Amino acid sequence: MKKELVEEALTNIDDRYIEEALTYKKSKIINFPRTTSKLVKAATVTLAVLAVGSATVHAGAEVLKKIFYTEHTMSTGNPDYVRDEWFETETPEPEVEQIGGEISDGTEKWITKSTEILGSYTNDIYIYSTYEDAVADTGMKLWFDTLPGEVTDVTYTYAYCDNDYAKFIDVVAEYNGSEYYLTEEIWGGNVADDVGYSLQFENKQNERVYTNANGIVFNIADDVVQDEQFDENGESVYVTRVRSTTMILDGDYYGNMVFDDMSEDDIHYILDQIKIGK
Repeated sequence: MKKELVEEALTNIDDRYIEEALTYKKSKIINFPRTTSKLVKAATVTLAVLAVGSATVHAGAEVLKKIFYTEHTMSTGNPDYVRDEWFETETPEPEVEQIGGEISDGTEKWITKSTEILGSYTNDIYIYSTYEDAVADTGMKLWFDTLPGEVTDVTYTYAYCDNDYAKFIDVVAEYNGSEYYLTEEIWGGNVADDVGYSLQFENKQNERVYTNANGIVFNIADDVVQDEQFDENGESVYVTRVRSTTMILDGDYYGNMVFDDMSEDDIHYILDQIKIGK
């Protein structure tokens, strides 16, 4: 069959799969809890567990795994799970119950570990000194051989409830005087392929595309945010910052990077170091 005919057939199939994926009845929506005290978080993950699981739904999900924009998000997955109004109002943080902690005796790669309860989920949280150690311990993917700049915080979180679980690695680093943040995550258990993954924006602008040195294409958008700070007299002042955000998709893995007041050249240099499957 000629290439043009194959492409036309796949396009027609894609449309049908998209329609079917959007109309399947959902049995429940799962929001994995996240700890947010130390890191800037951009991602909101909505995992839809479908009442039925079939090859058709899976094929539809593969088609739907494309990046698109709404007023307040950069998103991928099923558009039916992305609603701007969800991001326009703040939701109260669930109460956190700390149920234990431990310091490594030096034989482990992690430095400290603790456990907390958020709603119906349990979070096992591990602090590491390097991203590479966290990846090696958890069996997750190594997206950087070496992270540029100085790494100041590495946290691994294992969140679980019944048959659902998620793994997160969160990194804070500094490069050329600006901070940047990396989040890498994968979900498992009773989770369908048909999911929604969104990065939130307050004032989204300057949408653009960058192809890195390895040929990987990144969608980037800026968020202009105002942070309240206090001067030497205790007076409240607002400082404007530009937070540049990109999404990372790598097979079953999702992730994002956030760059605070960083030059475009430095952003490109860091993105050039990423190695993922195209």
